[in-house]
Amino acid sequence: MNVSALSGVPDWLPDHLQGEGIEELYPPQTKAVEAGVTEGESLVASVPTASGKTLVAELAMCASVARGGTALYIVPLRALAGEKRAEFEAFEEYGLSVGVSTGNYESDGEWLATCDIIVATSEKVDSLVRNDAPWIDDLSCVVRRSAIPKSSRSGSTPNSSTRRGGRST
Repeated sequence: MNVSALSGVPDWLPDHLQGEGIEELYPPQTKAVEAGVTEGESLVASVPTASGKTLVAELAMCASVARGGTALYIVPLRALAGEKRAEFEAFEEYGLSVGVSTGNYESDGEWLATCDIIVATSEKVDSLVRNDAPWIDDLSCVVRRSAIPKSSRSGSTPNSSTRRGGRST
């Protein structure tokens, strides 16, 4: 699928992707779009490394924000939080705000409520839930990046999922 054919995403996103050298989606990315990831559908992406899971997450998050929502990107490691924050900062030129939180486990992260895309570690998200962060229930897109060892059966590395409609219980 050509990125210019994407639906449900902000108008600026196809041009941004083309500016990054992305003209066509990989097959797993196309399947995610066809499954409704840009329309708010839930999705689990269990595909090999370097097959485009981050772009699927970006499509889901940007589409969610364009619909007036807030996205949370959960990572297992602080270093990965910083890396993803740096990647997602590119969206700030289009008016999106990106925040990262990995520490201060006694805080409800109230300042994060003003961000469109929030990057946080699993431990920080656990803390936010336990401290009753009031904005958690208002999330419209949650992406969880996990580090799961390769499956000996399939040979793939399932390490990303996207969920819509609030938090999972």
